[in-house]
Amino acid sequence: LLYGKGGFSYGWHEGPSFEVAASIFRNPSTSDEQRLAYLRVMLAQHPTMVNATDRASHVSLLKLLVEWSSDAQILDLALSVNTIIGLMTDENGETALDSALESLSRKSIRKMLYAIERGAISRAPGSIEQVMRLFAPLATTFPHEL
Repeated sequence: LLYGKGGFSYGWHEGPSFEVAASIFRNPSTSDEQRLAYLRVMLAQHPTMVNATDRASHVSLLKLLVEWSSDAQILDLALSVNTIIGLMTDENGETALDSALESLSRKSIRKMLYAIERGAISRAPGSIEQVMRLFAPLATTFPHEL
């Protein structure tokens, strides 16, 4: 597991870095098997990393996973962590659910909606507001999923 937020503290005080995780997922030479293995180890030790965001763009790790991976197991693993997952908006006001809708991936949409239904994705007003904002486009594009 790669660490590295920098600073002057001992290494055991650090958690995984969003930038390191993002670079692994964005690297075209990284296979989906390698991404899955990395994610499995990272989320087992740090389940809240699924909610980690980039400091500049506010993109969440979950949104990045939806955008950069075609492996359904990766999204399954990210949505099965033992923590409440938030639908945080990035600098453009988009969430992981927006990315799933834009990709036109029926599997990703199903997985995201099921996570919302079972409570894995927060039912706090901010997250539910994002689901409601996308309800009409979801109903138009994926009517059988709702």
